[in-house]
Amino acid sequence: MPRMRERSYLQGVLSYLVKPIMPETLNMVMRRVERDGETTVLLVDDDPDEVRLLERMLTTLPRPYKVFKAYDGLEALEVMQRELPDVVFLDLVMPRLDGEQVIAQMRADERLRDVPVVIISARDRIEGQAALETPLSVRCKRPVDIARAARCLQALLDALSPSYLPEPEEPVQPELRSLDRSAFATLWPRPRPAPDAAG
Repeated sequence: MPRMRERSYLQGVLSYLVKPIMPETLNMVMRRVERDGETTVLLVDDDPDEVRLLERMLTTLPRPYKVFKAYDGLEALEVMQRELPDVVFLDLVMPRLDGEQVIAQMRADERLRDVPVVIISARDRIEGQAALETPLSVRCKRPVDIARAARCLQALLDALSPSYLPEPEEPVQPELRSLDRSAFATLWPRPRPAPDAAG
């Protein structure tokens, strides 16, 4: 199989956490970004319950944190203009400005470029976030019957995005629909039956 290619916005991300996030996992991530004294954390998620849950888990850890909250990408960037966080926990799917766009703007800003980002998502990292580089070829050491090969090919095509399909054909013009079938008979005459052996 060809090698995996991750989406560009995942490169350089500190960690990718799949919801629900366990306290032990959060603790391990925070140990990598903590500063001497108080650590500033920005929580960004359009679900207030998720933000509250993360904040509650942070407050149970025996270390001092200053927590800021934002509920979409634009609000997160506004907060970061006022306060430079030590780490950002960022949901990917949000209104107005999604997580991928927030990361792109952070990297374009010299002040925010090196702020660690922890992605929090309901999807596994491999699901929709990584792609197989083309071309993709499949080889089989032993012969495969036609029916099975067709099923395998159909399953592969069903799994791929339909963007490779051609544009749908234009509908047949009404005047063509009303043509007499006899016109086609002159173009493609039916084969005459073979003469009877007895006749």
